[in-house]
Amino acid sequence: MSSSSELRPLLSAAASRLQRAQSKFESLAENARRDIASRLRTEMSLRSRLATMGEYGAGGGMYHDALEKDAENALNTARLKTEKLLADDEAMDLMSILERYCDILMESRMERIDKLSGDSVEAIVGILATSSRIDSPELITLSQALALQYPNLTSDEAIKAHLATKLVKHVTPNRPSQTTVDETMVTIAKSYGVPDWEPPFLLPGDRYALLSSLI
Repeated sequence: MSSSSELRPLLSAAASRLQRAQSKFESLAENARRDIASRLRTEMSLRSRLATMGEYGAGGGMYHDALEKDAENALNTARLKTEKLLADDEAMDLMSILERYCDILMESRMERIDKLSGDSVEAIVGILATSSRIDSPELITLSQALALQYPNLTSDEAIKAHLATKLVKHVTPNRPSQTTVDETMVTIAKSYGVPDWEPPFLLPGDRYALLSSLI
């Protein structure tokens, strides 16, 4: 069984790793947003050229088709990068929660399970339930030590009883909806100098609903 004195350095190491990882993710996210905006700018420019050309335009159908393909590639790449950005945002949210849990446990006495505070139980269960979602050897080591110290909190019943609502989405993450991806791309475009970009091929009602959700 891990002792309280053995757990504290593991908590400190995990918290430090999570803090560094969040800083790295934030830097990568800024670069990703700029890249997405650049690709949306390219896609909008290409579709503007296609609109002025008509169905085939000067240069024939092959040139028209090539522009259409380039526009689709730019849009599809932006969508994939936006999905990755949203997944990374979720990971940063989880890392922030887990870092806070480490702080809570470092401030607690790490006593027997029947003497733990509600916050400590929530923190332990949260780490046990979600540590595998983060690429952190320190967090995995901490989770293993907590499982040895508090085996009664490792069961499905204990996790269901004590898992914080804010962590449920991190235990069973879902791919973002198309609407969420579109809303995110519109927000990025407006924030990075492409204010007129809209998802192509939207019906009028869908366009109104999308833009209204961003007001």
